[in-house]
Amino acid sequence: MNTSHLGISLLLLLCLLSSTLQVHSQSSPDALSMKALKASLGNPENLGWFDPDPCKWKYITCWNNRVTKIQISSHNLTGSLPVDLKNLSSLIVLEVTYNQLKGPIPSLTSLRSIRLDYNPYISSWEIPESIKDATALQIFTADVANIWATIPDFFGRDTFPALKVLRLAMNNLEGSIPSSFAKSSIETLVLSDQNSISKLNGSVAVLQNMTSLTLVSLYANNFTGPLPDFSRLNSLEHLDLKGNQLTGIVPFSLVNLPKLSTVYLNNNFLQGPTPEFDKSKVDSDIGDGFNSFCLDDPGVACYSRVNVLLSIVESMDYPVVFAQSWVGNDLAVTLNSGRESHVTLDVSNNHLYGKVPNFRPSVSVETAGNPDVQNYTKVSPAEAPHLSLPRIPPSTDDLDRNSNASYNLGYVIVAVYGLIIIIGLGVFMYVRKGKHSRYWRLLRFATNNFSDRKILGRGGFGTIYEGDLPDGSKIAVKRMKAGALNEQGLKEFKSEIEVLTKVRHCHLVALLGYCREGNEGLLVYEYMSQGSLSRHLFNWKEEGLKPLEWSQRLRIALYVARGLEYLHGLANQTFIHGDLKPSNILLGDDMHAKIADFGLARLVPHKGRHSIETRLVGTLGYIAPECIVTGCVTTKVDVFGFRVILMELITGKKAIDATLPEDMVHLIPWFRRMHTNKDTFRTAIDETFGVDEETLASVSKVAELADHCCTGEPSQRPDMNHVVNVLSSLVEVWRPVELVYDDIYGINLNRDEP
Repeated sequence: MNTSHLGISLLLLLCLLSSTLQVHSQSSPDALSMKALKASLGNPENLGWFDPDPCKWKYITCWNNRVTKIQISSHNLTGSLPVDLKNLSSLIVLEVTYNQLKGPIPSLTSLRSIRLDYNPYISSWEIPESIKDATALQIFTADVANIWATIPDFFGRDTFPALKVLRLAMNNLEGSIPSSFAKSSIETLVLSDQNSISKLNGSVAVLQNMTSLTLVSLYANNFTGPLPDFSRLNSLEHLDLKGNQLTGIVPFSLVNLPKLSTVYLNNNFLQGPTPEFDKSKVDSDIGDGFNSFCLDDPGVACYSRVNVLLSIVESMDYPVVFAQSWVGNDLAVTLNSGRESHVTLDVSNNHLYGKVPNFRPSVSVETAGNPDVQNYTKVSPAEAPHLSLPRIPPSTDDLDRNSNASYNLGYVIVAVYGLIIIIGLGVFMYVRKGKHSRYWRLLRFATNNFSDRKILGRGGFGTIYEGDLPDGSKIAVKRMKAGALNEQGLKEFKSEIEVLTKVRHCHLVALLGYCREGNEGLLVYEYMSQGSLSRHLFNWKEEGLKPLEWSQRLRIALYVARGLEYLHGLANQTFIHGDLKPSNILLGDDMHAKIADFGLARLVPHKGRHSIETRLVGTLGYIAPECIVTGCVTTKVDVFGFRVILMELITGKKAIDATLPEDMVHLIPWFRRMHTNKDTFRTAIDETFGVDEETLASVSKVAELADHCCTGEPSQRPDMNHVVNVLSSLVEVWRPVELVYDDIYGINLNRDEP
């Protein structure tokens, strides 16, 4: 071989070696992170990880030389998951089940599936917020993983829109199922058998809005209250709620689900008729344990007197304290009954007050443990006419099934049980006037005798005052005008109370209490330091304020949209606000927006019902056209009103402004004309905030959204959940300004009905 040939051969060899080294180096970009994982697990030999290229390891899957899956379950591994795993930018599956790992989960933004089940010796840990970075997450399972604290609310659809499977069984969780789970995409939800003292508890009502569910397992916890409406859960196949403290009637909507194959409801305190599931399709276990259905025969109706009692306790969400004493169809409540029909009414150890009414001699009343009850002091029936109970006549089926003596005892029980409910609701009214006066004096003192200097605003039926409580905290007090509690005023007063005592949300103004005396009423709200949106949008010059920046307007729109979304579908019931406008949007610190004034709000009686008839209400400029034509309203009237607010936020102009030229008086048609092309639209934007190209793009998207919300046909307008999705995508970083604990709200200064 000559020198030239030798040189060429050496050159080819060097190129080959260089290419090999280059390929090898390029094949292992995740090598360092995987080496750290191996060391953190104690270099276990049973994994067989010996090759320098992790893509050649067992239980590791790669794509384009990047690690995409780590599946190392059932190897009795110890140690922890190293922080270096966060550098595995292509990792989509992490499975470490049936090991003995400890330590936190590193932040992994690309993950779609995390399985941590059965690491029973892991030290107690909370699910870290860093998991929120994995926004494409579809599966999160951590059964028997020694997790403690509460279920994070970020497992809802806002953070994980694609989440399908959530399993957290047999841990140490407590608290309730987060309301953020409503309308999530979760299909499998397993939260059963928690080991904490209080276990998981509260209502299971959120299930009714989780319409993608196919499997639900919540057994062996402390959930209470009635079963929700299942009519929208058409994909549900398996439901396991046994071993809780659920009460009330099994809804027909569950019995009739088309795909249901398994249902376990035993060991609860369920009442009413025994549900009749199709045995050929559904494997059910419902009758064993503590359940007290009125009859053993499925599908057979209860006696009428039992239905009376059930209707009474339904308004109280079927309290456990009564359900535990339920004994079926014959005797609704366990009472001491002797041969002479002697009945004991035991209301001891509560918070009752007032005088005890006169009962007939055969009724013994136990009131110990109620310090405000005037012990055993009896009053004549004339002094307490409001406590008289209507006679409940026997039905034909009752008379056929029972002897007269049995019926008489049943009647006494019905009457006494009804009285228990009345007493439990606090209607010993003998000292009501004194309590009203005391609260009235407190609020009069807080508002400096309703001084004009304390006025925050005025409405159609009352004036809002700033109040200062003795502890230094501030409140807002709405005083209904003298004489305003006529038929309509009283209706609005009651509506405000009815809505705000049923719904609680960080973007709805909280009702703290209420009281009424004579023809005046007071409503007490949380204090919103920045006043109404209209103050900042239309009157900022007169009040010496700075004009709102676009980022602030965008956030306000999102906050309001979230509040409406909750009213329309995320609460236990559906509400229509009916009078959405800037003066009914209040701003707190850092412009945290909340919807206020629910005097015209309407409850949609049934989830399946789409509209309700009502007289024309609302404010001109914000009223949807179908309200004027048909008198029927749906949640889409709020969508229409919201779009007007979007237009006002963009333009800084009012819905109707008679001071402007004729072609600009009405905002909607003028806005539509201006939105026809980019040049005219730019001149319509409020000049108080600067409009660069980035801002213009954002404003244009909001304008398009406003157009979609204002179609004449209500069914063509988007739901508020779509509106929230659009707006949230425009807000780069959205975080609550301050923690808002919903459970501190809704505390009535007076428990009496208005």
